[in-house]
Amino acid sequence: MDQARHRRIEAGAEDLDGIVAHANDPDALRAAIERDHRAEKPYSFLVAADLSSVQSFDPYYPESPQWVAGSPFVEIKPFELGDLGELPVRRPT
Repeated sequence: MDQARHRRIEAGAEDLDGIVAHANDPDALRAAIERDHRAEKPYSFLVAADLSSVQSFDPYYPESPQWVAGSPFVEIKPFELGDLGELPVRRPT
């Protein structure tokens, strides 16, 4: 997986239908959401910049202490999306 071509996004319950609509297998994504979601955290996803894949993602994973050499994720400032199609192809600066 190339992290430069993926984005970790967080979403509220009201956004789930719009996110699932972009999945190759919506039923599998819904099952993964149920498996991965933590009640105290927003829903979390790893989304390919070209929208070729949408995966449910453990919200604790990017901050995990398992990254001995540092997390491979690049932090960007939060921003609002109306649709996953608005994901920037390149990292915002």
